[in-house]
Amino acid sequence: MRKLITAMEPQRDECGFWTHPDYFEPADGREYSYPGEFAAWLDANRVTGLLQWMENDVTDEQLEALEAGDGDISKWIPTPPAGEGWFIGSIHDTEDGPVCYWLRPVEGEPTALADLISRCHVEALKIELLRLHRECTKVAHAYFCACDLGEERVAAGEMYQQIRLATRRGGY
Repeated sequence: MRKLITAMEPQRDECGFWTHPDYFEPADGREYSYPGEFAAWLDANRVTGLLQWMENDVTDEQLEALEAGDGDISKWIPTPPAGEGWFIGSIHDTEDGPVCYWLRPVEGEPTALADLISRCHVEALKIELLRLHRECTKVAHAYFCACDLGEERVAAGEMYQQIRLATRRGGY
């Protein structure tokens, strides 16, 4: 199981940029992601995101001062979105200007959690099925081991084998 992205204190460079070490990276070392790849990363990390443009988060005077600084945006302190749990995923430059990408666990946003559950429902059910199957296999084996020699043990052995092999038939 891989580690999910969690909040950490940004360590901005001399120009004010920073990207969380666990932040999204496009596959195959590409500069841009495939369609849907970033959304899949958000789902896999159980976070929702919000893009904030620097130009919309500072006054006109601050923007002029920041733009006159040869790409130095270190004086920009991004304003967190409303609500609890937001943390910075990345402060980086784009072709259209600097941005801050905020992240928050989906549990902090009921609609995002409901959307994630809806999208991942089948996958979540599969994971739960396999977890319960492992438990059931252990219990069936324990039952088999506890039975005295005879018909009950033979029946318990057959039950254990059927349960143990059940998910293998489906290719899991």
